Formats: sequence, C-alpha cells, structure tokens
Amino acid sequence: MTRPGVLAIAVFVALVVRSPHAQSPTDPQVTFRTATDLVTVDVSVRDGSNAVAGLRAEDFALTDNGVRQTIESLDAARVPLDVSLVVDVSGGSPQWWGKPNDEREVVADLNLMLERTTALLRPDDRIRLLTIDTHVHEIVPLRPAVAAPVLATPLATNGLSSLNDALVTTLLRRVDPGRRHLVVAMTKAEDTISSVELATLQDVARRSDAVLHVVFGDSLTGNTRCVMECMFPRQRFWRPFQRRAEETLSTAAVATGGAFHGYNAFGLLRDFAATFGDIFNDFRRGYVLRYRPQGIRRDGWHDIKVTVPSRPSVVVSARPGYAIEVPAPPERPEPPVKPAGGAPPPATVASVTAAFERRDRAGLREELLRTRDLARLLRDVREAGNPWPAAPRREAVFVLELADVAFSRGDERLQEETGEWLQKYNDLVRQPLGADEFECLWYWAELAVVEGAMLPALGRTLAAKAIERCPGEPRFVLAEAIFVDQRWPLGVSWPGVLSVATPSAEQATLAPALYAKAIALPSVADEARVRGAWFEYRVGRFTESLGMLGPSSAGADRAIQYLRALLRGHILRELDRQDEAAAAYEAALLVWPGAQSARVGLMTLRAAQGRRADAEALALAIETAPDDQFDPWWTYWRGDYRISTPIMDRLREAAR
Repeated sequence: MTRPGVLAIAVFVALVVRSPHAQSPTDPQVTFRTATDLVTVDVSVRDGSNAVAGLRAEDFALTDNGVRQTIESLDAARVPLDVSLVVDVSGGSPQWWGKPNDEREVVADLNLMLERTTALLRPDDRIRLLTIDTHVHEIVPLRPAVAAPVLATPLATNGLSSLNDALVTTLLRRVDPGRRHLVVAMTKAEDTISSVELATLQDVARRSDAVLHVVFGDSLTGNTRCVMECMFPRQRFWRPFQRRAEETLSTAAVATGGAFHGYNAFGLLRDFAATFGDIFNDFRRGYVLRYRPQGIRRDGWHDIKVTVPSRPSVVVSARPGYAIEVPAPPERPEPPVKPAGGAPPPATVASVTAAFERRDRAGLREELLRTRDLARLLRDVREAGNPWPAAPRREAVFVLELADVAFSRGDERLQEETGEWLQKYNDLVRQPLGADEFECLWYWAELAVVEGAMLPALGRTLAAKAIERCPGEPRFVLAEAIFVDQRWPLGVSWPGVLSVATPSAEQATLAPALYAKAIALPSVADEARVRGAWFEYRVGRFTESLGMLGPSSAGADRAIQYLRALLRGHILRELDRQDEAAAAYEAALLVWPGAQSARVGLMTLRAAQGRRADAEALALAIETAPDDQFDPWWTYWRGDYRISTPIMDRLREAAR
C-alpha cells in the first residue's frame, strides 16, 4: 500500500543490527531510531564460516557519512536480549498437506519450543510469544527468561494468515535502552488476510530497531510445491501463490540485519528450536559498537561503513545506515462440545437429516466436517431421495446447507460434483409461472454459498441464471460483479515489490461495467461503490478510486461503512494526503472499534508521521486484542457469505 512518496517512515532509537551473512553494499538503506546522539551499531565479523572473537574497539574503523568516528564502547555478548517468537498457527500443519492443525498438538509443540528456546537464554534476557492466525495475538507477554512459560488450551488455530500484520506490529515495538530485540518468525504459508502489503512490511523492516529472522516452512520448489499450493489450507485462500513473496520476506529480514531461512515443509513445528539455536548462537557472537556522531549534519540519512583494517580478509556485516528525521507536527461461534465417552459416531444420512430437522446448523456442520469421505456421504444422500416427499423445498434448503460444507473442504472433485448438484436444483426450484419469493431467495442463498467458497467460474453461471429468473434483484447484479472480480488474483504490483497477474482484458472491462450497473441500483449502491473503488485502487487508479467511493449513504450497513472508511484511508495514503488518511482510519475504528486492518493501517501511517507513541500503542492493542474481535475486512472477498445465516433463515421460513 506504500508508494515511493510515502516511504519516509520516521524513526526512533538508533539500534543497528547485523546479519550472520555478508551484506551487499547495494542493499537498501535502512533507517534507525534515534532519541539521543548516541548511535548503536550491531556488527558481525567472520573469517570464512567462523565468527571472529576477541576484537577491541580500536580494531574497528567506523565512518558516518564518510567521516571517521570515535567508538566510545564495545560490547559483545553482555547486552541483555529481548526475544520475540512469532509463530504461524494458521490453517493446516507443516506435517501433513491435508490435515488441519490439532489444537492440542500445536500447544504441545509451542510449549516444547518455549522450553528449548528459554533454555538458551540468560536470566537477564526476556522472551515473549505471538501467534499468527486471523488475529495477531500475544500469547506470552514479554517476561524474564528464568523459566519457560507453559501454555494451556484453548488456542486459536486454522484461520487465515495475517503474517504481514504480525511482522509489522512486532517490528514497530520499542526496544528498551541497553537491550537488543531479536524477532524470529516461523511461517508455513503466504499471507492471506493482512491489510498491510509486502511493500509496507519491507519499509517498516528497513526502519525497525529489531533484527528479524524469518523461518519459512516451505523450501520445496517445482511441481511438488505447486501440488502443495492446491492442498489445504492454501487452496481456500484467494491470494495466488506469489513466488517473489519469499524474496520480499528475505529482503525485509536482511534489511534488519537478520536473514531468511527455509526448512523442509514436512518438518515438525518443534524442529524450529534447532533453527532458533543456530540463529541465537550466531547473534550472540556479534559486537555492539557505540559512538556519538561528530563532524556531520545531524538530520537526514547517515551512511555507515564498518571495517577491521588489521584484518582485511574478514567479512564485516552491519546495517548500512540510519536516519534522523524531523518528526511531523503534532462474531465468532464457539466450537461445539463433543460428547463424552470417546469419538462421536460417523455421520450418516439419517444423522445429518435429523440435525437439519432440529435446525441444529452447528451440529450439522460438525457432523459433515468430521466425515472422512464426505463425497460418499453426499452420494448416499442423493441416492436416498427426498427425506420429505411432500416438501421438496425443504430438501432444496437441505442441499444448500450440505453444499456449503462440501465447498469448504477444498476438494476440487467434490466441489465439481456439488456444483453439478446445485445446478440440478436450479431446475427443481424453478416455478413454471414465474419466479416466486422462495425461488429468488434460494438463488440468493446459493450465490452467497458460492461466493464464500470463492468459485467464480461456477458463480458466474449461477448468477446468469438467477438474473434471468429474477431480473429485478440488485443483489444478483452485484454478485455477478463480485464473481468477475474474484477471477482476478489479488495483490498490488509496485515496482520492485511483487509481480502478480493483471486483469484480463475481459475483467478489466467487465468488472467496472458491472460495478457501475450495480451502483445505479440504490439498495446495493453503497457496497458496489466500495467494491468498484477497490478494483480501481488495485490497478493503481487512485484518483478514480477516490471519486468512485463517493459519500456513504445513511442506510449503508455497518460493515460497508467500515470498509468504505478503511479503503478511503488506503487511497488517501497513496495520494500522500496523510492527515486525511489518518482521519479515515480513525473513522473506520469508530464504526468498528478494534478492527485489526484499520489499526494496522493507522499504526504504519503514524510511524510514517513520526508519531512513535501512537504507533506503539496501536501495536500493543493489536497484539493483545481478544480472539473474538471480528474485522469486516476478513469477509470482504466472500461477498454475501457474510450474511448467509440470515439469508438461510429466511429461506427456511419460506420453505415452510
């Protein structure tokens, strides 16, 4: 979301950290924080693969903007350390392609990780743990490393991955004077739900006073990797696989003085402790140099160069500089409880039918989700025929609820069979004398389910039939636009950041036309404006995007009001209207207090404006937010699926 003109993120306390690998002189310049004239530079010195120990301050030569500086002090391993472990527990597991995380296993692995990591630290070091799921959550607050903390269930897992939000939030946290901050993040998937783009993450990393190491649990390439991209959990994500995302994460890590580490995707979570041990031991062997800049201008960018003149063959790694900048003026359902006495019995046609009759939607969904061979169960349902021969409409609703779960399994063959089943019911619910209320409601519920499953090809076919039968229904016009939009992989392509697919000629023409058609329909105009403006934003037409967004009507629902304010903040930031962007983010938080995407947008903007305290307060609020804090952005790409429950309730009543 950040453009070159908005990349001047203000900085705070000078802390320069090193990489265990040599850093190229062409690496991006890095901004460090400064609150006093004392500058701290973290340096590693290597002779081949070995760290060079025993150097003194007089062994180093350090220049600041070309002027030789006097090193006032040198510390090696004595500086206390703060360690932030950031662990991705979002959908799926690194052990199995098709198996979601087992919450108890994740907690056990995290406890083992904490135990092994804490054992490497000293009593004056501190440790904390954050997890990446749909939420960024601080599980263990910063605490002395005198004993390993012990986690207990419950722990939120198997959601989407807010990787970028988590890393930006962690890197923006203040480093206490006299300490060093090491951030080690483990992830096994691409980011799928953050409001922060990789460009912003890179820029924050370049200006952070922490050192970041990213351990990426997917070092496979080629066909094997492409197969994995089609498996749970990534198959349900709408962001396409972006090979350069790894490159960007690596650049962000190296810019902090850290590194990017790949490991076998089949490795256990607990193997992370060994990787951390290598990172930690290498980090401890570095030197911390301190000096007060002399003979140079205070404000602006400072190039740093560190050498060991008496040892010309060694490789010295340090961050390439720092800057002193003039500050700007001043509803998540609870999981169902399993019955005692062992595992529940397998689902059958009779059990799922009974759950539907009891109107036990949660119980029906649980039965279907725990079914190993859901395709076989659905075939049994079809072969059994209508359980309510005198009520065919009730069967139609039953089929929709089964289809909702079947689509969510991510099995392509199952999705194809279920899609064919739905199309059959399009004909069965069709009324010979013209569509009635039930038929149009059924189409609406069907489209909502398919939008939620992110199946745009099937959705466009079904939307065309719905519009043909119920031509006066604005939601169907908007649904067609959403399906066209879904066919374009998400992401924004900025120079030097990510190269992603651009809209096809059909999409580039058809999506704006369909959104314009929906904007002309008052009942969906507010939402169509937001979605059309977001399309324009993603192709870089920011002024047009802002114009399309327009004012919000008094009748817009709360989620759309929030999304409008959030998007307005993004657009204004791209147009370098930072104060207006901040006001838009704050307006979004007034509509939906605590929403993560608006908090992250405002947090990075406040950092860009030099408002350190505000940025850190927002980072802390993000990390400590409760797991049930919902953000409407998380359902943006699922269209009407966000309101599928009330739609289905209306459909059930109409079927009676």
